[in-house]
Amino acid sequence: KARGRIVERFEHEGLIVENLCIETLPGLYLVGNLYRPKGHKGRLPLILHPHGHAMNARTTPLAEYSVPHRAMNGALQGFASFAYSMIGYDEDTQQISHRSLLSGAEKERANTLGLSLFGLQLNNSIKALDYLLSRKDIDSRRVGCTGESGGGTQTYFLAAVDERVKVVAPAVMLSGHMQGGCVCENAPGLHLRYSNLHYAGLIAPRPMLLLGCTGDWTHHMRERELPAMRDLYGLYKKQDAIDGFYQDEGHNYNQGAREAVYSWMVRWLMQGNRSGAAEKVAEASNPVPERSRLLVFDKP
Repeated sequence: KARGRIVERFEHEGLIVENLCIETLPGLYLVGNLYRPKGHKGRLPLILHPHGHAMNARTTPLAEYSVPHRAMNGALQGFASFAYSMIGYDEDTQQISHRSLLSGAEKERANTLGLSLFGLQLNNSIKALDYLLSRKDIDSRRVGCTGESGGGTQTYFLAAVDERVKVVAPAVMLSGHMQGGCVCENAPGLHLRYSNLHYAGLIAPRPMLLLGCTGDWTHHMRERELPAMRDLYGLYKKQDAIDGFYQDEGHNYNQGAREAVYSWMVRWLMQGNRSGAAEKVAEASNPVPERSRLLVFDKP
């Protein structure tokens, strides 16, 4: 079990935002923000929002990767949305550097202990689920996960090893020829025999929306990765549970991509729809919280 505590709680645009600290290993803490509808009775479906390699992505609405927008909009649609920091990112820099286990004596000690950034980060996601699903306001039967770039890697590996995740939308990451460019996306022996496409295949037949674009390593998605996944889902006779969103853009999780994911999550976690296309859910124009409100400990 993971121990978590609410460091601060505030209201924003009809929502409650909780700044959370979760102990994922003895002395190792995960920080994040849980957005949820104010005044809701009963259990809420949950969406996890890991982020990619942008330093303040969890707390800053970047043009192409706005985690605050997608987490807040999830809550506006009736979800509990948990946005959490990569190890060594945002205010998490005071614990472990993101590349701290990369070389030298520290790498040797880490290997001896069986530790890697990949493993620590995956454990963070699992322990975040442990804590959140222990709460009485979260529905453990309706859990989704979506992230961009390195957060996409976190999305499909979490769902591959943890069947509590029922619906996924990895953005601009899943590729048959690029396996991740950071230590947090690789571990010893991880890609010697199998690719990320094989690991993501472990998610089938749970619903998966792949997001790709012309401007990065997902540019073959429509011709390669998505058809391969369709074939796999076809073996389960669940072809409607796999789909893709593709656009002529650079590496991104922009508003158009986010709206595709809102629609996918609402379809599978809210409506219980098992056939047909998802109805488009537009992103609200409500302002996101200021970064200073979303910081858990490192207040300005």
